[in-house]
Amino acid sequence: MSIQVTVSNPLEWTPLTNYAEIVVSNRRLRPSPGFSYQVNGLVEDAHYRVFLKVEMVDNHKYKMNRERKMWLPHSNADQKDPIFMEHEDGLQSGKVWNEKGADFRNVFFSTKNHKNGNMTVDSLRRYKASVLIEDCHGECIEFDDPRQTFVTKSPAPSKRKATKEEEITEPAAKKTKEIPRQYTQSREYFDWQYDCRPGNQERQIAAEEAKENVQPTEWIQKASESLLEDQRELLSDFFCFRVAAPPHSCLFSCTSLFPRSL
Repeated sequence: MSIQVTVSNPLEWTPLTNYAEIVVSNRRLRPSPGFSYQVNGLVEDAHYRVFLKVEMVDNHKYKMNRERKMWLPHSNADQKDPIFMEHEDGLQSGKVWNEKGADFRNVFFSTKNHKNGNMTVDSLRRYKASVLIEDCHGECIEFDDPRQTFVTKSPAPSKRKATKEEEITEPAAKKTKEIPRQYTQSREYFDWQYDCRPGNQERQIAAEEAKENVQPTEWIQKASESLLEDQRELLSDFFCFRVAAPPHSCLFSCTSLFPRSL
């Protein structure tokens, strides 16, 4: 009875372009599509090990041609040695492999080495995958499927989302004061006019402050008693006072320089 190895997920390996694509980065990523196989024909009493082999097809880097929607060779690069990964179940009987198959669900790809283990691959290179079955005597049989030829590529760029901490600590924008405005159009120009006068509340505050700053009339009366008449007139003109000077007393009525309402 001959040994047969078939891909368990053939639909996932149907390419959208001329080759299937697997995203890789400097982090450990599970390849998608995955590597899962059905095994038949192994001697049930014998014991076997199953390996996944990934190797570069050529010495080219590839680039996507958007117009033709194809991966095409772009530049030359060194062709590296194949990579091997043993199935996590290790040495098992032929009966176990025939029943369970070989699903390499814990295989990780990355563009750099990690302590936890991974298959180190390069981005924008073309690879092919195959399965090796080794018996207890060290003899190997290799199986491959042409559909499992793929190109590795970098992940698509994505917009960074703010973390919850950043959303909480981000300062809120201050509310700006709304200023009435209007404009008149003169050909292609706009003449904007902004009303920057204080509001009613601000005007009331200014009026109250003006009342407090007015010099009291009694203080002016006492200060003016020691002045001559022409000096009092000069003082009244300077401070905008109206002077009503009876024969024996000098009385000033004060008019504030600040308007009561603006």
